[in-house]
Amino acid sequence: MAPLCRQLLLLLALALAIGPAAGLDEPGEAEELAEVMAAELRAAGLPGDLPELEPECRRLLTAFAEGSATLSGCLARRARPVRLCQACGGLYRSLLTQYGDIARAVGNSSESHNCAKSILTSDRLQVVVTLSAFFNDTWEAANCANCIKNNSEGLSNSTQEFMDLFNKSLACFEHNLQ
Repeated sequence: MAPLCRQLLLLLALALAIGPAAGLDEPGEAEELAEVMAAELRAAGLPGDLPELEPECRRLLTAFAEGSATLSGCLARRARPVRLCQACGGLYRSLLTQYGDIARAVGNSSESHNCAKSILTSDRLQVVVTLSAFFNDTWEAANCANCIKNNSEGLSNSTQEFMDLFNKSLACFEHNLQ
């Protein structure tokens, strides 16, 4: 960042933080000074705030954020792959649908294109894309596609057989260790 920009940012922070101590006694003087400094920052080449999302875009983003939080909680509480797959499958599929709703918005209209672009690619970190990739990678690493039936939370036949044998083995160890 250029030295001028650093200085202006520091002055902006100081104006807001110490308003009355800086001789800005009237209500709004600190905010007014901050606005002037913000205008100078933009003139120095720093971007202003991005426009707010349209209501439909905000709804899509909020749904994805809430779905991500819920799925994260489920994954953390059920960190054993078979239980993770069985217990969190519905939440994962729901999040896939929410992400698909955002991504499919690209071709529907110019407004939806801007919506998808704003949500998926307008931030440097691409948080929504990164979160989606994390959940997909976690699902694959847990091998959930082979543990549960397609589009349901029920266990596949092979997983059910494994669980039955596993439970019988545990019962056998418990019975014979006494």
